Amino acid sequence: MEAQVKFLKCFFLLFFLMIHLLSSGCATSKKMASLSRSERNLIQPESMGPPELFGPPPPIESLPFGPSPVQIHPLVLVLGPGLARGFSYAGVLRALNDAKIPIGAIFGTEMGSLMGALYAMSANSNQFEWGLLRFKENIFRQKSTFFSTAGVVPSSGDKLETQLKEVFKNKDIQEFKIPINIVIHLKDSGTSMILSGGNAVKILRGALAAPELFLPSNWDGNTQAISAADIRPFLVNEAKMLGIGPVVVIDVLSEAEEAKVQDELKFADLIIRPDLRGMGPLDFHKKTEAVFQGKRALMIHLPEIRRLVGIKERDLN
Repeated sequence: MEAQVKFLKCFFLLFFLMIHLLSSGCATSKKMASLSRSERNLIQPESMGPPELFGPPPPIESLPFGPSPVQIHPLVLVLGPGLARGFSYAGVLRALNDAKIPIGAIFGTEMGSLMGALYAMSANSNQFEWGLLRFKENIFRQKSTFFSTAGVVPSSGDKLETQLKEVFKNKDIQEFKIPINIVIHLKDSGTSMILSGGNAVKILRGALAAPELFLPSNWDGNTQAISAADIRPFLVNEAKMLGIGPVVVIDVLSEAEEAKVQDELKFADLIIRPDLRGMGPLDFHKKTEAVFQGKRALMIHLPEIRRLVGIKERDLN
């Protein structure tokens, strides 16, 4: 009987103890629920996973093998004059695009300014090809007249300007995908300007005003703009001053013309001369051949260009 009484006492003691614990837990839960999340975290921080048994994990070390990141330096492309021979620049640009060689900036004179601007503006190769097709032979060549002894009469440039407006609209060259710098010569003041911003149509009309083809363009009031081909054919010094990558010059001048510009060309990292034997500066009917020779010349020098920009053969695999 005495044992039964002790058992009942223990049972009721445990029963009341459980009731007390449960009531305390509920009260605590209600109190915690009434607190804000930040207040609850001060009392009981949120669990972030099981604690580390042996301290924090060691830092992950880089693997001691494998190629390091490739450092690519974009080309700075200098495209000079050349009139019809300047269509070689289009072939060079096609080949660079196909080879995925980055171009950081373009400097253009005369025909180099047109080819460079077409590429710098274009969002893709299709847009570049479309723009290139707009500039047909009749844009540059005017039919000879009875008074023309050379077979070519400088035109007003109206057809050229109309086509420039159709292709470039009202765009500013500063908005182009690739930075471009174009040189023009102001006939009245005798000064040259290298422009990195401004209306594309106005700048290109002046840059293309070669005496053999077009009359000077109206630049500003009584000021006339003409091609700077005879004064600044290759903007190598300005290209080097950028300091963003190797300077590659595409030279389509004749041997006699090249003799005048050797002092500036010597500062280029690479000079590419397409084989344009048998093609004169006014042979616009041979522009397809010029494009082909430009692409061919670039492909010959492609390994050297890859080395200049920092692309190694192993990175091509």
